[in-house]
Amino acid sequence: MEYNYQEIVDQLKNLWTEKTKDFKPTWFKISVNYVMLSSEFLLGITDILVNHFQSFDLPGLSKKEKCIEILSELFDFVSKNTIPTVYKPLSPILKTIIVNCILSTVINFIVKKYQKGSWFTNEEIKK
Repeated sequence: MEYNYQEIVDQLKNLWTEKTKDFKPTWFKISVNYVMLSSEFLLGITDILVNHFQSFDLPGLSKKEKCIEILSELFDFVSKNTIPTVYKPLSPILKTIIVNCILSTVINFIVKKYQKGSWFTNEEIKK
């Protein structure tokens, strides 16, 4: 069964545009605040997507692939203004590292935490 997520992706893009309307990107300087905001946004979206796909009757790898696909599109959109013009040629490398390595690992981490049902160990709960 094929699902169309373009409407959700468009809503997330609008959310990002609204969050960053006061930021003015430069052609050479990397804004730490902008990078922090984009990191927080992508990590939050990763968590939301993992939660969303938990309810689908799909194999785990298919869920992860769909999450990566959506995150890849969102990374392109977010990085358009986050990465200064002078560094744009590095964008594909950054995308590979951030989406395929870091966020892929974050997906695995989130799935394991949700499967265990708790963010705390038994010892931490007893305290």
